[in-house]
Amino acid sequence: FEDTISIIEKKADLFCVVLVLRGELVMQINLQEFVFRQNDMIGILPDAPKRIVHPLSGDTLIKVVAFSSNLPLQWGISEGFLDHAQYYFSSNFKPLLSLSDGVADHIQQVMGMLEYYIGNMDNQVFGKEMVRSMFLVFLYEFAALASKYAEPLTIKPSRKKQLFLKFHALVKQHYKKERSVLFYAEQLFVTPKYLSELVKEISGNTASVVIDSFVIVEAKALLYAGELTIAQIANELNFSNQSFFGKFFKRYTGLSPKLYREKNTSY
Repeated sequence: FEDTISIIEKKADLFCVVLVLRGELVMQINLQEFVFRQNDMIGILPDAPKRIVHPLSGDTLIKVVAFSSNLPLQWGISEGFLDHAQYYFSSNFKPLLSLSDGVADHIQQVMGMLEYYIGNMDNQVFGKEMVRSMFLVFLYEFAALASKYAEPLTIKPSRKKQLFLKFHALVKQHYKKERSVLFYAEQLFVTPKYLSELVKEISGNTASVVIDSFVIVEAKALLYAGELTIAQIANELNFSNQSFFGKFFKRYTGLSPKLYREKNTSY
C-alpha cells in the first residue's frame, strides 16, 4: 500500500477516488477525521488537506483512481462535472458515499474495466481512445453517485480550521510564485505571526513547511516527467537560479535534483 498512500497523501494536484473493498480506512480530510468501511466510496478534491490516520492493516483492501485535476477538461468532459464534484466534495459534505452492495459491485467493475484498458492500452488498436472513453464513463458514474449518496456535514469546521483551509487553498494556487508567509497572511488579513501559530497548531508544521511541501511535490513531479531541464524547473518554480533551487531541494529530500532524477527516471 505504500505507493498508494503516498499518492493519496502527498500529491496535492490529484483528484482521488477511493473505494473500500474490505476492512477499514481512517483518514483526515479537510481537518476532520472519518472512518471508511466496506462499500464506502471516497472523493478527495485536489486542494483538500488529507492524511491517513492509521496505517492500513493487512485485512484492508482499497481500489484507487487518481488523476490530474485538469485531465477531465483535456479529455472532453463538461465543466458541469467539475462544478458538480466541487459542490459535493467541498468541506460542506462528508467526503464519502456509503454504497449498497449492488452499487459498490457495479462501480468496482467499472473501475476494474478502466484498470484493464489502461494496462492494455499499448497492445490494442485505439487503446488510448478506449482508456479515454472508459475514464469518462467512470467520471459520470461517480458524479451520478455523488448526487444520490452525498451527505451534508452536521458540524462545520471551526473558524481556525476554516482559516487554515483558506490558507491551504491559497498556497495551492500561488506556491509556484509565492513562498513568503507574509504574502499569505496579507491575503487572509491576519499577521504572519498569527498565521504561523495557527498553522502550527492545526497541522503540526510551520506555515513555511506547508508552503515548501507544495514546491517539493511539484519539483519531484517535474523532475520525474523529464520534459524540462533542471534550470527550467528552477525558473518554473520561481527560484533565482539553479543553484538556489538545488540547495532548497536537497534540504528537504537529501538528494540533489540531478541525483533524484537519475534515481527515479530513465532519463
